[in-house]
Amino acid sequence: MGVPGASTGGAAGVFAFATGFDLTVDAIEDYLAVLRPDGYLAITLWTDTPPKGNLRLFSSVVEALRESGVAEPGRRMAWIRSWNTATLLVKQGELTRDEIGRIREFARTRSFDLAWLPGMQEEEANSYQLLPKPYFYEAAQALLGDSAGAFIAGYEYDIEAVRDGDPYFNDHFRWKSLQQFLALPGRAGIAMIDAGYPTLIASLLQALAAAFVLILFPLLFLKRDASQASGKRTSVVLYFTAIGLAFLFIELSFIEMLTLIIGQPLYAVAVTLCLFLVFSGLGSLTVQWLQERGVETRVLLRRCVLGIVAITLAYILLRGWVADHLMSLPVPARIFAASLFTAPLAFVMGMPFPLGLTATARNAPVLLPWAWGINGCASVLSAILAVLLAMEIGFDGVMLTAAALYLIAWRTLPRMRTT
Repeated sequence: MGVPGASTGGAAGVFAFATGFDLTVDAIEDYLAVLRPDGYLAITLWTDTPPKGNLRLFSSVVEALRESGVAEPGRRMAWIRSWNTATLLVKQGELTRDEIGRIREFARTRSFDLAWLPGMQEEEANSYQLLPKPYFYEAAQALLGDSAGAFIAGYEYDIEAVRDGDPYFNDHFRWKSLQQFLALPGRAGIAMIDAGYPTLIASLLQALAAAFVLILFPLLFLKRDASQASGKRTSVVLYFTAIGLAFLFIELSFIEMLTLIIGQPLYAVAVTLCLFLVFSGLGSLTVQWLQERGVETRVLLRRCVLGIVAITLAYILLRGWVADHLMSLPVPARIFAASLFTAPLAFVMGMPFPLGLTATARNAPVLLPWAWGINGCASVLSAILAVLLAMEIGFDGVMLTAAALYLIAWRTLPRMRTT
């Protein structure tokens, strides 16, 4: 198997934002689990210099083998490369002396370089397609040894193994390497920088500047005596920013989660958007129904926020189990099960916004337009922030951040009169 395009998404890093579940540690463990004894898994990627995508693949395979109980992963792996591609072979069992000899002969007769083979010496690497140094062999030695953590931390690119909760295989950017690359003579270092992550940072800064000019700056000119708005502005900004960010954090995380479960990104986006629109709308209608029957705003907010936090934590803990049990079902059954899985959370997430509008209307009606604007602005920012956070802490971390934001919103509302 292999992936289309360059292993890193090209010099510009255009695939850095793309998520993929086919080369995660979880996926590799599943591949190995269905191999027959002495069967092989073969994965081919394009090469680059210095290597990064291939090193991440090797790191992920080593991690998957170790988590599967293999004490010496290197005895089950062979790695050969040409100028353009590198192929990693993983056997369900240790390579025999005869197999090692045949792989060595195959590489020699076709002028492939050995990157890793049990028992090989360093002088066997980097013989045909010459690199400045035997990057692949040195990386294999380090990743299979006790210094794997130090090697990964010190490498100029991020090559740490990726998992289903953090499926950004092509994101290799590291801030600490930026100055090193830019210091290279001429413009040689520009092509070595994965521009995906910095592009997201630049987009976020532009969005923040626009948000300040269009949303926050006009608030400074609001009349201080207008319906006591001046004392409530901070609460309104905090509340609607928090729920605006949190809603999209969870929604975007669910798109990725359902992509894994359903298997089709287009279906996952359509199902997620439909479920969140429909059931959050039903949640908002339920708020109106409950308020008409005398349930206090503060009580409703406490219940819905605690519900959001509890359901989010349950989803994080059960995500792997749910994916394992649903992925073997037909696509319609997966979509139906994913709908049942998503609807409860979407329902309670539809409640905080109308509850906040109710409290704002009672305290500072003049701030209602800004409440809508702040929430909408936060929703736009969250699309960028969610990807940045997911690259750093994974989608489980993004959902935990969203839960924390809902708790912040809950503690902000008591500053305003809710009855």
